[in-house]
Amino acid sequence: RQQKRICLTDVSSARRAIHSSIRSKAMLRIWDAGYSKASLDNLFNSLPPGLEDAMNQGLRALDTLGWIREQTAKLRSAPMNGFTTPETSCTTPRRQSMEVANFDSMKLNQEFDSLGCGWWSLSFDPATGRRTHLECNSLLGDIVNTHWEELLGRAGHSDVEFPCSQLEFFCTILADLCSSSEKHLVRYNTSTPKRNGKIMDTLLLRRETFRTFNDEGKIVRVQHVVTRVTEEEYDAAYRSDPSICRPFSSVLGDYRTASEIVAETPRDILFDGQFARMAQTAEGAKKLKRLEACLRLRFEPIIQHAENESRKFAAAVGNAVTAAADGPAVDFGHRHITRTATDPVIEPQSLPQPRA
Repeated sequence: RQQKRICLTDVSSARRAIHSSIRSKAMLRIWDAGYSKASLDNLFNSLPPGLEDAMNQGLRALDTLGWIREQTAKLRSAPMNGFTTPETSCTTPRRQSMEVANFDSMKLNQEFDSLGCGWWSLSFDPATGRRTHLECNSLLGDIVNTHWEELLGRAGHSDVEFPCSQLEFFCTILADLCSSSEKHLVRYNTSTPKRNGKIMDTLLLRRETFRTFNDEGKIVRVQHVVTRVTEEEYDAAYRSDPSICRPFSSVLGDYRTASEIVAETPRDILFDGQFARMAQTAEGAKKLKRLEACLRLRFEPIIQHAENESRKFAAAVGNAVTAAADGPAVDFGHRHITRTATDPVIEPQSLPQPRA
């Protein structure tokens, strides 16, 4: 089986323009994974205000934790006088740098090939967050009934349509975001290819995701390994752990068996799983409210964790304020952090505020 790689340096002015126009980091990462910006715009613009607010609160907390990890790593490598690195779970163990250095992707990919798995992987520049490499094997095309060259070409140009309904796609990316620090994830999802505008047969897939982080806790590589599963295997996985099968579906009262899902997915894609359509019906609106409540509950510990880490980091940096000499100061919750010209400016209001 062939393994093909395409290197993307993001040098085109059109791609840079689109990259800079996307404000949501979550949307940016999904777009870099190969999905169409038009499809993403349609999805995010269709979200009800409450659901969008719940998502944004969680994303702000994740951004805060990521920024603290980055700044802590910088201060450890070039500490300011009086600065003591806070004991924080935002920091990433040093051993992860060895994992990045010793990661033998070719050997791992050959193992997946021998097992008959389809896979695709993405590499990112940790400094900019931009995608640098996209890679897949030809088995992936066989599994999803699409030629691998078409898959690679569409993903390379970020022109892949959602393989499922808006609702299932959105719930899957949210579940992945809620587990953003996990190195290994397992999901069961549907995939319904389209050919010449026609919806093809629905497939049941098992997706394993492997993430590699650098010292600052930033993702440098993501690999997805895909296998096609039977209806019996899907139903067995659902009985074992409903949360990994079409995430949030059971919370929304969707207890369909695999055979029912396969039969009804085309209607989900066209009607019942479209946010704009759901908002127009009483049952659909009820599901969206339920999803909002569940999302707030899932993000609650992440938001609380971000608040606690913000206070600890601000207190630690406050001890070194008078010793800071280089670079303009940034206000961080009434503390001042010295930054270099290349560091991002973090506005105080972008950080989670302590609750009353």
